[in-house]
Amino acid sequence: MRINSAADDAGGLGIATNMTAQIRGLNQAISNANDGISMAQVAEGALNETDDALQRIRELAVQSANGSLSTTDRQNLQVEVSALISEIQRIATSTEYNGSTLMSTEGTSVTFFVGANQSQTISLTIKGARTTDLGISLVSIGTSASWASSAITLVDTALYSVSEIRATLGAVQNRLDMVTSVLATTAQNLTEARSNIMDANVAAETTNLTRSAIIQQAGVAVLAQANQQPSVVLSLLG
Repeated sequence: MRINSAADDAGGLGIATNMTAQIRGLNQAISNANDGISMAQVAEGALNETDDALQRIRELAVQSANGSLSTTDRQNLQVEVSALISEIQRIATSTEYNGSTLMSTEGTSVTFFVGANQSQTISLTIKGARTTDLGISLVSIGTSASWASSAITLVDTALYSVSEIRATLGAVQNRLDMVTSVLATTAQNLTEARSNIMDANVAAETTNLTRSAIIQQAGVAVLAQANQQPSVVLSLLG
């Protein structure tokens, strides 16, 4: 390490300390963004099931609107419609992330901190997807063809509402994906910059070590040669 204490380089240590705080903040922001992505994915998966149920209700309503069906036929179709409506309600009230329900109220709003500083946030708002929110709690196709036609209109409106919620989730998820990528790159760059400040310059240190080794070897050679000189003199005298 080039800097082990403030005595080594007070200015450099201060800069490196600030960088450390930024890096740790960025890494936590990445974790926060990933939480947001996971939450959006959970809600999206639930809404996909809701969409499937609505599509089936619409299919049954179209079938019930056929004038050739009897009242008994329509009542039998209504049994499945009622079950699907109950399932949509169950999905909305039971879908949760980390203990918090996502679609069981008129709207859930969550703010994610996605930067090293407090002001860098992204908000996610998930509208309610209960049967009352979607306007299908009283859908009935078991009385007459006209009721079935009205049900088709209500279901189409509900499908549009679900599509809107899913579009919002997709947009936020894409934004969080981009933010995560940017944060990771920024954290890596700051880590490298901090290393340049705190750590020893390997190339320079290698050069210094090589230079010291050469000097040391030269000194040893000189000493060895000096030690040999008295022997040479004595041999000449002898």
